[in-house]
Amino acid sequence: MSIDSIFSKTANRLNSKVALKWKDRDYTFGELDSLSTRFAKALSALGVGKGERVCIFMQNSPEFAIAHFGILKCGGVTVPLNVMYRKHELRHMINDSGAAAVVTSEANLQFVQEVMKDLKTVKAIIVTSERAPEGIRPFYKILEGFDDTPIPSMNAEEDLAVICYTSGTTGLSKGAMLTHRNFLSNIGTLASIWELNEGDKVLMALPMFHIHGLGIVIHGMAYCGYTVLLHERFDAAKVLEDIRRERCTVFMGVPTMYIKLLEEKSTSHDVSSVRLWTVGSAPMPVEAFNKFKEKFGVEILERYGMTETAPVITSNPYRGRRKPGSVGPPIPEVEIAILDDDGRALPPGEVGEIAVRGPNVMKGYWNRPVETEEAFSGGWFHTGDLGKLDEDGYLTIVGRKKEMIIASGFKVFPREVEEVIHQYPKVKEVAVVGIPDPVRGENVKAFVVLKDGENATVEEIEEHCRRNLAAFKVPRIFEFVEAIPRTASGKALNRMLAKVKVKDLMEKSVKSIDRRTSAYEAAKYMKDANVGSLIVTDGEVPIGIVTLRDILYKVISIGSLGKDVSLSSIMSTPLVTVDAEEDIAMAAAIMRQWGVWRLPVKNGNGQLVGVLSGTDIFRAFAGRKMEVPTSF
Repeated sequence: MSIDSIFSKTANRLNSKVALKWKDRDYTFGELDSLSTRFAKALSALGVGKGERVCIFMQNSPEFAIAHFGILKCGGVTVPLNVMYRKHELRHMINDSGAAAVVTSEANLQFVQEVMKDLKTVKAIIVTSERAPEGIRPFYKILEGFDDTPIPSMNAEEDLAVICYTSGTTGLSKGAMLTHRNFLSNIGTLASIWELNEGDKVLMALPMFHIHGLGIVIHGMAYCGYTVLLHERFDAAKVLEDIRRERCTVFMGVPTMYIKLLEEKSTSHDVSSVRLWTVGSAPMPVEAFNKFKEKFGVEILERYGMTETAPVITSNPYRGRRKPGSVGPPIPEVEIAILDDDGRALPPGEVGEIAVRGPNVMKGYWNRPVETEEAFSGGWFHTGDLGKLDEDGYLTIVGRKKEMIIASGFKVFPREVEEVIHQYPKVKEVAVVGIPDPVRGENVKAFVVLKDGENATVEEIEEHCRRNLAAFKVPRIFEFVEAIPRTASGKALNRMLAKVKVKDLMEKSVKSIDRRTSAYEAAKYMKDANVGSLIVTDGEVPIGIVTLRDILYKVISIGSLGKDVSLSSIMSTPLVTVDAEEDIAMAAAIMRQWGVWRLPVKNGNGQLVGVLSGTDIFRAFAGRKMEVPTSF
């Protein structure tokens, strides 16, 4: 059985049922099946043969699904590419995969054109716009002249279906070879344990190029026959509105999406139709899990997976106990083990590398025999993630053995970013690390050493990165340093570099207010300025700090609106400050010693440049260990 044959079988059974709802257009299973069959015939006519690779480089759209199923029907292999990729990544992945064709959107065509002259195996470039430049073929134009007579499936279970690129140890992405069996075994199991069925309506805001969106949601549509309400991109307000309007029953997301949903101010959203909320691709902060339950009255189902496992490995139960912070036990037919550095299994409670085996595990890495052999050492697939099992067999992820950074659910490998920054002519050395972030999970930070006599700005290096890297890989923070700390063998000491500084987490908007201002006016000013605290001054001299919570507690306790209450009686004193360059652990120790929750931040010249909140420290380090000094 193959993915394309399963899809056609579902389409025959549910021919007139809506498969995709896209903006103001509904696509039935029959329509998608017909269009994908015609697309398959068009690809064959363009010379795409059995086992050849076709890249899809476009945003969420019905054409993505049509292209994917069409590629499989002609015996090809889909290579989905992140829409944020640019020259550096596109050139490597298209050439490395040996792609015979590229299917792209009108918005992304320009980036393909930038590397066209460097593409070695591409026979055709297809764009979804109605018109196309010379040498480029319009998507729907190439369907003309081909009928939708069914094509017998050319694929066996062990044939490749998708090559999905993931970051590699060399810094260049490597392609995970996923078979039809890999995907069907996984979605078949998920359909059973999550009770997915043709009566479901799944809101899809995940990118279709991602294994999460393609491997679960889109293949689930083909396998289960449910309807997908497709969004081009994630927008929290629109997601909540469409759940209410369309009565969606399932939402699948990454932690960043759930944090954005929590940030929506309105409390009138009706999400009662949703029976299943799942989260994956990055660790879900326990605090966000609990707040989501408090706000929406539901528990998110956490699961764990990777590109190489098509994708799900473990899942909290749909019916049964869900443990916040845990990603649940292994799904049926999948085994996991926690191994020490010598490959020996560890008992419950001990931390080691997570190893996996089962029908969902990839064949290996495309054209990477050495990396494949290393990954499958001892008969297990070694994930590079660190975790532990509890007595009930539930897995908890505690870190990563590899140096991978996960920013908003996307993987970033430091060396790839370093290589791009190294290309900038003024740069001598660079080291890239991940630092905790309360919303994105991690931020990419670059430490840069300039060549002797050179001067550069953050803006010019950032612009260089944006021209060559996907947006999620571009460092959010740059720091110029005199030298990169290294080991005797020359390796960068990333553990030292990755220490978070106060300036990395502080709120950079500093607002001040005179001590004689009334509490009422101060609260109004905070609301208008969208800040949680104010520096209280006497003339030009900072003397204290006041928070909105301080004001509310005071005025409630005396039964006043606060118009006759001055800030002098509310503010926290003495004014304890912290240096912007100080280690975040030291800032936490200062907060604990003085019993304060917010610290004004000073730069090297003594100027106030920000405010650090204990809440931001807590959110950034949720689930992580921080050694807080007891004396200083």
